[in-house]
Amino acid sequence: MEQKIIGAIYQRLLDAHDTNRKSQQTYYQSKYFLDQESKLKVAGHIKRTLIESEVYYKNESFIDLGLESLANNRRSLEELIGENKKRIVLLADAGYGKSCELKNLFSQLTKSGEGYWKPIYVPLNIYTGGSLEKYIENCVPDWRGIASAVPPNQLIFLLDDYDQVKDKESTAKEIEQFASKYSDGAIIVACRTNFYSNQFKTFQQYNLPYFNKEDVLAYCANLKIDGDMLLKEVSRKGMYEYARNPFFLKYLCDIYSTAKEIPSDRKEIFNKIIDDSIAEDVRVGRICAPVDAGLIKEYLIKMAVVFEILQRNWGTAGEISKVVSEDGYGRIERLSLIKKTFADGNQNFQFIHNNIQEYLAALKLSEADLWKIVDYIGIPKAGTGFIGEAIDYLDTSVFGIDVGKVLALLCKHLRKYYPPPRTINPSWANTTAFLVQLRPDMFGYIYKTQPEFSLKFDADSMGQSNKSKVFWKVFNSYSKRHIVFSQEIDPKELARFCADEVTYKRLKAIAQNSVIQAEKINSFEVLRYCPIAKTDPGIKEMLLTCALNNKESEGVRRSAVYALAGLKCCDAEDLSKLIEIRKTGGVYLVAAVFSLVSRSVYVETQVDAILDELGKQKSTTLMDYGYNIAECLKNMRSASPVRKVLGFYSAAEHRLSEYRTSKILEVLIPNATQAFADDPKVADSMWELFVKASESGERKAVKPIREFFLKTNLSVSRTCELLKNVNNESLSLIADIVGEAGIEVLISEYQAGRIAEADVWKFVHYFRLERYDDIGMLSPVYEVLPKQQVENARDWKKEREQAFARDLEIIFDKEKLVAEITNVFDAAGKKTITEDDLDRRSLVQDPLHNSQHVYHLLLEFIHEKGDSGLNLDDVLGAISKWDYREYSVFQAHKLFENSHDFELKNEYVELIRGYCVDTLPKLEFRVGVRENPLGHFSLLTRERIVAFFMRKYSVECPEAILKDMTLFDWLEGQGWVGLSYVEERLPADTLRRVVLENLKQGITVSPVLHNHISYCAKHDLSEASAYLEMVVFNPDCSVDNRDLALDTLVKFSVQDDVLLKVSDFDIPELFEKAATELLKRNYDRYTSNIEAKMDSKKVEIANKATELLINSQNIKAIMQYVAKIKEEKKFRYNRDDCPLMRIKTSQAIPILLDLLEFSYCDKVEEDEFRRLSSTTITVLREIAILDVSNMRRVCKGLDQIIGKLGKEKDYVHYLHQEISNIEKAYYISVTTPLANIGIEKAIEKANQLYVRG
Repeated sequence: MEQKIIGAIYQRLLDAHDTNRKSQQTYYQSKYFLDQESKLKVAGHIKRTLIESEVYYKNESFIDLGLESLANNRRSLEELIGENKKRIVLLADAGYGKSCELKNLFSQLTKSGEGYWKPIYVPLNIYTGGSLEKYIENCVPDWRGIASAVPPNQLIFLLDDYDQVKDKESTAKEIEQFASKYSDGAIIVACRTNFYSNQFKTFQQYNLPYFNKEDVLAYCANLKIDGDMLLKEVSRKGMYEYARNPFFLKYLCDIYSTAKEIPSDRKEIFNKIIDDSIAEDVRVGRICAPVDAGLIKEYLIKMAVVFEILQRNWGTAGEISKVVSEDGYGRIERLSLIKKTFADGNQNFQFIHNNIQEYLAALKLSEADLWKIVDYIGIPKAGTGFIGEAIDYLDTSVFGIDVGKVLALLCKHLRKYYPPPRTINPSWANTTAFLVQLRPDMFGYIYKTQPEFSLKFDADSMGQSNKSKVFWKVFNSYSKRHIVFSQEIDPKELARFCADEVTYKRLKAIAQNSVIQAEKINSFEVLRYCPIAKTDPGIKEMLLTCALNNKESEGVRRSAVYALAGLKCCDAEDLSKLIEIRKTGGVYLVAAVFSLVSRSVYVETQVDAILDELGKQKSTTLMDYGYNIAECLKNMRSASPVRKVLGFYSAAEHRLSEYRTSKILEVLIPNATQAFADDPKVADSMWELFVKASESGERKAVKPIREFFLKTNLSVSRTCELLKNVNNESLSLIADIVGEAGIEVLISEYQAGRIAEADVWKFVHYFRLERYDDIGMLSPVYEVLPKQQVENARDWKKEREQAFARDLEIIFDKEKLVAEITNVFDAAGKKTITEDDLDRRSLVQDPLHNSQHVYHLLLEFIHEKGDSGLNLDDVLGAISKWDYREYSVFQAHKLFENSHDFELKNEYVELIRGYCVDTLPKLEFRVGVRENPLGHFSLLTRERIVAFFMRKYSVECPEAILKDMTLFDWLEGQGWVGLSYVEERLPADTLRRVVLENLKQGITVSPVLHNHISYCAKHDLSEASAYLEMVVFNPDCSVDNRDLALDTLVKFSVQDDVLLKVSDFDIPELFEKAATELLKRNYDRYTSNIEAKMDSKKVEIANKATELLINSQNIKAIMQYVAKIKEEKKFRYNRDDCPLMRIKTSQAIPILLDLLEFSYCDKVEEDEFRRLSSTTITVLREIAILDVSNMRRVCKGLDQIIGKLGKEKDYVHYLHQEISNIEKAYYISVTTPLANIGIEKAIEKANQLYVRG
């Protein structure tokens, strides 16, 4: 970043240098530039940003979510170049705009005719190998003249179409060699993702993501197409995601510009895309000859079917070769319809969009008979069992006739006319949606067996009668079973089928009169999205009455509130009534109310209530609650509510650290800027908040507030006000708020002598500390301060390395240390200096003129001396008494403690080695580590430092000292070193004897004992068993060491009686290890011992015993665990370690059902209920899918709970849904797990579609 900053300063000074003017003239007057300027201009370019490839592939599914981690990784090509990224590979799929980006960069860098960078655009599409320089010379005839006149660090090569070169490996090597020759310049290589396999080792990879809404609108505008109308059309047809993909958008625009609409029939779109894309690939020669477009399409179809069978959207090169042959793979890997992706370091291929795969698979399936399709993509319908499949396994003969085979053939024949009752496997859902368009009889089958699947189809393509039939079939199938629409049913989709007055009036009557809670909730959910409801004047009163009715369940009231929010029909008076719900309603209902308020144009009328709720914000795990309140605050636009929000945060500054606060302020600041025009007092409220945020160090809050003062031009006046009383606080505030104009004011004040130079440096210090990204703004300040000359763009990394090397010289050379200290005093012009003198010098931050080592050394002297200051003679006198060799060694060790990323010169290493050898006889390693009763350690300094350097530089050591060192240890990095150094130098037999002798004598220092036990475990030193038992039973040893000793004894097959004694300890770690091993050795024999521990007075032991037995599916333990939850009414859920989640036995079903029923008890807290009930349901579901008997018992038990609690009790409706989910989960589980069948089996299954009959 500093390079970028100084580069920016350098850019401003370029016009002052004659050599640079000459290079400008040479480039901009060259024949190359004059030819290319118009050719490479991109009309109506859409500004795009790139994402680093590693981040892109990890988060590809979340790019739309606006995650901060992704936002921080987005950069334009210009920004990347500005950040000194000089080696870039630009990756994107076909049609995403790689070439446009390079051409636009060319235009942007040269638009002023005097830019710093001199771009050379070179398409590689006709490059066939050989010297890249010669190829560039052919493309750019006056290239040599440009290269000789333009400074190397100003050249930027834009290499396009790398994906079109034939020999990519050799081309990559040629580009790498070219890059090393022109190392000061920048190189960007553009390539399609398919064709990139990490060929460039020294380049950073960035991906061009798909379009957002603004990109789509800009793209359409360039084509003179009404983008808003196109987006409405594609959204109405459910194709918005296609418009986001530049590859698809091109075709959609082509279709729309001709027909002014997008076809409802997707097969028409996909046929055009697939056929046109293959034809284009053939035309430009992407596919090797001979070319048969029909055969290529067949390859793609088979690949799509196999991927669908495997339930994934990708395949490796080897898998694709098996599907379509090596020849087929060679023809399709380059297609525009195929893209390359990277997962877990592997290169995989997939279709450019999942819908192409699904459409092609449906195309092949549509050729089969209906019964075959149903068999192929279906699973047994819940409750029907496997009658047909069971017949196949019937082994009965009558008069020599195989009855099973006869019945199986008969069933197979009948299935042609009466397909078995099967439901569509969820993994084939999207394929089936295409299949229905290709096979009309498929719709009739789905409507009868699985009506909710019909919602995947285009409602506009059905008649009104069919739409109504689908609507009521789906609505009733859920509502009559008391199932509220879940993720399986999208009310918005269902609302598309409620498109006539008759259906609407019937639904409204249900909403008004139904006594079935699920039916009422479902009706509200549909009305929320129903177009007819928006024109019904009576709908608001009905929903409002229900929402305010305390006699209705919270679930019904919440749905009514969300319906009101969706219809946007509430006025200010309605909001005032609804906001009162927050005083009595549960957190779910309150969250719904604030969702409604946030979407209302009258949101500002409720600012007091919103802030009141925020002030006493409930503690809840429900994210919607806090999010909806935050959304309300973002919509404050008038001066009065804006000031109230600002005042709230000023009075509650602890909330400034909350994540949502910065997001609220980012949106509120533009609103405040507009409100300021009506009420200047907004600025006072903003300033009060700014001071609080700045003083508390909440940088995320400071940044958006600063924008307010910059946009309102108040930054300068506030800066002037602060400059009237200059101190540390005011300078810090100035650094936070100042803009470029404010910096000019500060410079004027300094030049007029009203601000001291020291204060300017303090300002610079604060600015650099808090606003590193804006540090380029300081360049005018540097220009007016003394001794600051910006001659060229400085290499800060190199300067730091030089400064560090200079510090090392000072550390190892006493004369240089004395000289540097003397320079500090001379520069200060004083015989006595203080900490302020040192700080002022350090603010300059020039690593070439300041030794950090000397700075910290003098600081130590000053702190020892006190307030009287530091005299040069005193310092030099103290240094003259030092053993400077020892000082050098100690200071070198301190550097290595902070970083290992450097090497010492040989002369320094030899000095250290000599010190170690000379000092060894004086050291006492046997007592070098000491431990106090609190477990704190102290190490003898010389022993620690000498041991470190002996290990680092392999210093030879006498055997006697090595034996002593077995009782010593030292810290390096994050942990203790251990015995590795001694192991490398002592003979194995000798070290074994020493370890055993040390253990026999007894070791009192924990890390040293840990080393010895680890050594025994590593080298199977079973002779140490007796000593290790002593450690286990020694209460003075640390628990960690006793645990490690027990672990080692278990490895040595310790006797059961030892484990039994340990299991009586009241130390959870030791008990757990001993009990686990006992149960593992003989469960039946030792179960009673562990069961007895469940009643231990020590809670940790009782809990551990219970959990261990639950792992073994012990019913007594399960019952006790559940009883404890019920007694405490608390459920401590840990996602990674929850005993309840480890229950697998069917014997626990009645216990779990009882616990589930308890979770609905009124005395259980709401959040506690959510965790307990959902976890219990999850466990029951896992047990249910193990066999049909379990499934039936669980479903029956859930039904009984519903009966006991009452079908209309709030939240119980979710149990109805669970019964359905468990049945489906069971039948999916017993169906062949297709995802695990392997590529060969998948190909075999796909081949069935190519066999008639």
